[in-house]
Amino acid sequence: ATLGAITNGRGNPKAMPSLTNFFDFCISGEDQDVFPYQKPHPYIFQKALERAGAEKASSLDWIHVGDCLINDIQAAKDVGAKTIWFDDPQHYGDSAFTTKSQAEQSERAQRKAAIKGLYVDLAISSISDLPTTVTNLF
Repeated sequence: ATLGAITNGRGNPKAMPSLTNFFDFCISGEDQDVFPYQKPHPYIFQKALERAGAEKASSLDWIHVGDCLINDIQAAKDVGAKTIWFDDPQHYGDSAFTTKSQAEQSERAQRKAAIKGLYVDLAISSISDLPTTVTNLF
């Protein structure tokens, strides 16, 4: 298996000593051959597949793990990935101090539910669940 990281430019795991050994490559929306495309644009996913050695997304099984339902999960599913949503409300949930109105919060919850139903293959709330979850996809 080949493991790559796709980022919009806010950190490169290959440059982080504690993470570098886990990844074969990192692709960023800031890379010269990718800019100005960032997630959720399909181009960044296509470039990642090229770096992984795949000719076409349809020619292999691949998984995208992400925390953003739109930028990661919906976008990856649209280009053929199986998806694992990292749903960590402790870090990514709405703050108790949100400035969103009740109507905006309700609309966001409805959109989130719709995306989850259509695009999330499996979900995890802890990164330690990832190995088992990946196995369950195949």
